[in-house]
Amino acid sequence: MVGLKPGADPTLVRQRIEHLRGIKALTSEEFETVTRDWILRETGILINFGITIALGVVIGLLVAGQTFYTFVLDNLKHFGSLKAMGMSNARAVGMLTIQTLVVSAMGYGIGVGSAALSGQLLSGSGLAFEMSWSIPLLAGAGVVCCCLLAGLLGMIRVIRLEPAIVFK
Repeated sequence: MVGLKPGADPTLVRQRIEHLRGIKALTSEEFETVTRDWILRETGILINFGITIALGVVIGLLVAGQTFYTFVLDNLKHFGSLKAMGMSNARAVGMLTIQTLVVSAMGYGIGVGSAALSGQLLSGSGLAFEMSWSIPLLAGAGVVCCCLLAGLLGMIRVIRLEPAIVFK
């Protein structure tokens, strides 16, 4: 680490350091760039983060899909009764869509709240934590899409439901 005296020429100091010591002299910004580029190029951190995110989405989709499908199966008689009384498929899909959106909003709130709380707890430990405005926005869009796709499985089952199932 070298500090420059007031009025010193940074280029000249750099040349002297590189000539005398046989080492490379970098500014703080250049050192950050070289370090970041080395980490991204030489380590598997990007691949690891990508795999982690992909697994999270797949597992979330599977758990949400299973949960909604189980909910529909458990309440199939009730949906059959409502359809037998004249409820349209559009109304049933509307009901399931609202339930899906409420559950996704609750899950999003719990997830973002947990992440923000973790960030607050980690801030005193010296570990880096940054959550820009785009991360919760993208996470929210992902959660809603994931839940709607999962809810679609249950909606298809309700649409195909024959009201006569209630009377069997």
